Amino acid sequence: MEVSDAMNSQHIAHLTLIRSSLGEAGFDSHLIEADDELPVSTLVVGLGADDLERARSMTISIMPFGDDQFAATQFIQFYAPMPYRAPRGRLGDLGHAMAVINGAMALGHFAVRGDELFFRYMLSLSSAGTIDPDMLLELMSMLVFHQEHFSDYLEGVLDGEISLLVLADVIAQSQPGG
Repeated sequence: MEVSDAMNSQHIAHLTLIRSSLGEAGFDSHLIEADDELPVSTLVVGLGADDLERARSMTISIMPFGDDQFAATQFIQFYAPMPYRAPRGRLGDLGHAMAVINGAMALGHFAVRGDELFFRYMLSLSSAGTIDPDMLLELMSMLVFHQEHFSDYLEGVLDGEISLLVLADVIAQSQPGG
């Protein structure tokens, strides 16, 4: 979907506000404006390295659905590619593991496209305003936790360290009261 210049300008302004709030909280980020290769302006947020020293990042984009198709609503996508790939021979196990893991998470979900694994969350807001900075930081805290913590289970299944037969029990034991 092509985004009008006016809509893209609004998205850039909103992403700039988000970037400012995240910067005040210590997140490094940079804004990439839409062009011929990237259809929507995107904020790239560094999340630091995981325990294996692999870089993690999350992109934040305002999803276009036309200038007036959803005039009262804006959809903000938070998307984090995993720093590992899905082995082709394990797609069945991967699907089962994602179903178990996604069911245990409070928000967001894991999915796969080709061999790319990713975590995604879509936030719906009124188009009449912008995201509250305090809510944004609380949401980012939850998203960073979910994509990192639950990704460890997914990678454990793919690496053969966690059996699908015990995955739900392993997750339950790590939860408060588990």
